[in-house]
Formats: sequence, C-alpha cells, structure tokens
Amino acid sequence: MGVVHEVHGVPSTYSVPIAYKDPSVTKRADLLVARCGIGLELCNGFIYALGGCVFDGKWKSLACCEKYDVDKDVWSAVPALCEAKAYVCACRMGLCIVAIGGYMYPQGARLTKFERLSVLEEKEWEILNVMESCWIPRRGCGGITINEQVLISVSYTHLTLPTNREVKN
Repeated sequence: MGVVHEVHGVPSTYSVPIAYKDPSVTKRADLLVARCGIGLELCNGFIYALGGCVFDGKWKSLACCEKYDVDKDVWSAVPALCEAKAYVCACRMGLCIVAIGGYMYPQGARLTKFERLSVLEEKEWEILNVMESCWIPRRGCGGITINEQVLISVSYTHLTLPTNREVKN
C-alpha cells in the first residue's frame, strides 16, 4: 500500500482535530483557501483542486483553483473557474484539466457547463461547447480519463467525451 497524506481543506466551522496515531499518515500543506466539495485531478505532475464551497452562515460556491506540488509540499493559485461551483467533476484531458458540472450555492443550481484549463499555459479557463444541450445538470458526478477519453458517471448513465482534438471550442 502507498503512503497516505492528509490535506486540510474543510472550513474551520466543521474541522475536526485528527490524532496522528498511524505513522503512515502524514500532514501536508493546507489548501490556500479552506473549503470542501472540491474536484481533484492529477495532471503534469501537479494535483489540481477546483472550486468548492464554504459555510459562513449560508453555503457559498467558489471559483478558486489551486495546484499542489507534491515534491515541494506547496499549493499555488491558478486562474479561477469562469463559474463558481462546488462538487465539480475534475478530469484530465491531455495536458488540460476539465471541470464538469457542479453545484452553485446559494442559488441551488446544478450546472451544465464544461470548462478547460491548459496546464502548460495556465492563462484562463475556457468554456467548452460539449453536449450542453443534452447534458443533464449534475453535481458530484465521477469522471476518469481512459485512453485520452473522459468517462463520466452520472447516476445510472455513463457518457464518454470526445478526445481533446474533437472538442469544439
């Protein structure tokens, strides 16, 4: 079994002290913005944390994004998503991170937009024109990249996104 690391990202209102009794669990750097409901994905040697939500009397979705350098144990900010979202599905597509769906607090809206960030340029997120007319808004869906195609699990339905070359901009 691999090494287990823990990163704190939950707002302090809900933080629970953790006793490190198991020596295989080590504490790592905290996220820059404490939050829950983030999407995580590994791309080009960095872990990307997308969106999330905080509770300050009421729930609020965030558009912030960060990347984690495992070797240096450091989080750094990357451009914010175009749309604030929690429970977003994060997937790798080539050398890009794709943010799929999500949930917007406090409006209570399930989101349909797909956004993409090139991890080489890290300039800004772009909205993708991918099946938005037939995509059922989802939050908390799962996704994985297999053979450069993204498989999205949405309840009892599975969708496969086209490869990076086939996505319309």
